[in-house]
Amino acid sequence: MRIESELRGSSLRVYWYLLSKGEPVGVREVQRALGMSSPSTSLHHLEKLRALGLLSKDESGEYTLVNEVKVGVLRLFTRVGRLLVP
Repeated sequence: MRIESELRGSSLRVYWYLLSKGEPVGVREVQRALGMSSPSTSLHHLEKLRALGLLSKDESGEYTLVNEVKVGVLRLFTRVGRLLVP
């Protein structure tokens, strides 16, 4: 499965952030929240997730989660409202 092999490391951290946030996010917000070195690093991971069909990008440049997948450690969590619980 392509998503399983691609959704690792920092991309998984960005995905997890979007899952837990539950609302649209911008490039700089992701950079600051995850302590990434530059906006281009967070943009790379957001675009990677968009290419996988997990995010959409609106006209203002914010990214929204459109597809939830259970891969890796995420299989151990369940969504209850906006919370992810083990």
